[in-house]
Formats: sequence, structure tokens, C-alpha cells
Amino acid sequence: MGLNKELRFLLVMTVIFSIINSYIGIFINLYIWKANHSITQVAWFNITMLVFWCVAFTLGGKLFTLYSLRLTTRIASVVAALAFLFLLTLGGVPVLVWDLCIGGCVGVMCGTYYVSQNMMISSFGDGEDFRTFFSLNSIVQLIVSVVNPILCAVIINWFGYSGSFIIMLAFVCILFTLTFFIPNIRGSKEDKEKPFFRIRHPLQRLNQLKFFFLSCILMGLVLQFQGLFTQLFTFAVSDNNLIIAGLNVSYTLLTILALEITRRTQIQGIRWLQLGGFLVIVGYLIALHPSKLFFVIMNICSTLGFFFVSINWNANQFSFLSQFQSTALTKSMIGRELTINIGRTAMLCFIAQVHDLKGSIYEELIAFTIVCVGLLILVESKLVLPQIQSQTARTEQEISTVDL
Repeated sequence: MGLNKELRFLLVMTVIFSIINSYIGIFINLYIWKANHSITQVAWFNITMLVFWCVAFTLGGKLFTLYSLRLTTRIASVVAALAFLFLLTLGGVPVLVWDLCIGGCVGVMCGTYYVSQNMMISSFGDGEDFRTFFSLNSIVQLIVSVVNPILCAVIINWFGYSGSFIIMLAFVCILFTLTFFIPNIRGSKEDKEKPFFRIRHPLQRLNQLKFFFLSCILMGLVLQFQGLFTQLFTFAVSDNNLIIAGLNVSYTLLTILALEITRRTQIQGIRWLQLGGFLVIVGYLIALHPSKLFFVIMNICSTLGFFFVSINWNANQFSFLSQFQSTALTKSMIGRELTINIGRTAMLCFIAQVHDLKGSIYEELIAFTIVCVGLLILVESKLVLPQIQSQTARTEQEISTVDL
């Protein structure tokens, strides 16, 4: 279950990027919330970010084709630095201008970094590498989500938000330095000469990828709900930062245990995906009965379940995309990211209508998300089962050949 050196290096970069992104995800949203206590403003900031993310991911794919992977990663670092410089200098400007400047920079940072990450995984990963990388990546994200908020909260208490912005700038400089050591993957001469935004036989290609893109939009919906409400349910349990941190540590330890179980068992990824979907649905059903104890149980079920879903979903996606080469792969990656973010934006618009963790709108949101989880598992089965059958047929053919 080891990784090659390129993916190990990418994992190191992911740790640095996750520290920056985790800070933005928690404290920039908190920074906005403290200004006006407006869910709408927080939602619009995130929608602005996702729009710029989609544009940057698309243009990043074009830049990768024309130039190299190092360029797109450096753009992510430079724009991240620009975001923190804006945070240090922008004050008293209209909300729209603030959202465009900060949300735009954060969106471009995420779009260009993730296009670089995805192309590097596709270039150097193969087979089980995908599941291994995303398992380790999930653990990294969880550990960062536990440690980073505590350290950043301490820094903010000591030095204020401005001091924390300067420290984040230091991490951005580290990320920029690492870009000089990543493999300098480039598009081929033929790729550079092809029209990038033209798709040959679009209806045929859409029919080929219909389940793939449907899976992406469903994942975007579930991902946004899970990411936001896991935090909200934890905050609803207690206002004590130590208790919140303790709960997050417990969820992380359970996820690490889940990773160890998946490593020691010989169960197909689709079965783990189905088990994860079941746990997520159970967790969301528990959330229909709001209480502190039920919120803890809900987070345990949904965190474990979403871990199984996310690592196997990502592995299945990249295994499916491995059939494409060169520019077709880049375009498929762009389509994947755009579709996920469309789902996330739609969920944010729904969430903006919720004002409390109870009531008819909240219950409708839970019910809608449960349906999305069920559909996601069904659609993934449509994608994965043909691959399993094909692999089984090849294995049987190899065995029969050996017997002969």
C-alpha cells in the first residue's frame, strides 16, 4: 500500500495547502460572520469563491496544456499570498468589493491548485495508488482540521487576525518554494496545437460520461452539506473550545481506525462505498432529532461513512478517467470539477434559507441530502460494476491461459 515518490511529495504539498485552506474555510468565514452575523453574506462569499474556482480550474487546465504543471501551482501560491495581503489592507470597502477581492483570490487559489493536484495524481497514480492516496489525504485533512483551528485560535488571541494573516503568508511562501521541486509535467506538442475549448462529438461524449457527471453533481451536493453541517453540529454541542477540539480528535481517531480496517480487509471498494453511504444516511436521519447526544452520534456515523464514501468515490473517479489520455483527460477533469462545484453552489443556495437546526426547511434539507446520498451510491455502482466485471473477465482469461 505504498506510494511512489511523486505522490509522496504531492502529499507533503497537500499538508501545506490544507493548513492554508483550513484556515480560510474556518476563520475567514468566522471573520465574515463576526462582522454582521449574516448567514447570507457567508453564503455569498462562498458562492463567489466557487464561481472563481470553476473559472480558474478551467483556465488552469488550458495553462497546463500550453505550459506546465509548475506554472499552475505557482499561480495558486501567488494568488493565495494576494488574498492575505488583501485581508491585511482592505478595510471599510463595500461588501461586494470585499467578496470579489477575497472570494475571487481564494477561488483562483483553489482552482489552480486542484487542477495541478489532479493532473499529478492522474500522471503518476495507477490502480490501488488512487485509493491509497485518497485514504492518506483524508487522514491529513482530518488531522489538519483538528490541529489547525486550535493553533490558529491561539495565534489570533495572541496577535489578532493581522498576525495570523502574516503567519499564513509564511506557509504560502513554503508552498511556493515547493513548486520548484515538483515534476515539471508538460502537455505534448500535439495537445498545444489542438483547440482546447472544442469538444469533438459532444453528444457522444456526454452520453459516455452521463453517469460520471451525474455522480459529480451528487457528490458536490453531499460534500457541501457534510462539510458545513459537521462543523455546525459540533458547535451546537458546546461553546467550549476544548470540548469541540476533543470531539474532533475523537472523530479523527475513529477515521484512522476505519482506514486501518480497510487496509486489513480484502473487501471490494464498492462494498465500502455502500457501507459508507448507509452510515451517512443513518447519521442524517439521527440529525432529524436535534439534541446534543444525537449530534455527537450523527457526526460519528456521518464522518465514518463519508470517509468510506469519499476515498472510494475519488478512487473510482480516477480509475474511470484513466481510460482517457492527454487533452481528453484534462477536459474530463475540468468537467468533473465544474460539475462538483455546481452541486456545491446549489447546496449553498439551499443552506442560505436555513436559519436554525430545526423546522420544516431544515428537515427538507436533510431529506433532500439523504436522497442525494442514495442516488450517489446507485450511480457509482453503474460506473464501477462494469469495471469490476471487465477486470474479473480478464483475470479468468489469464487463469485459463495459464491452465492451457
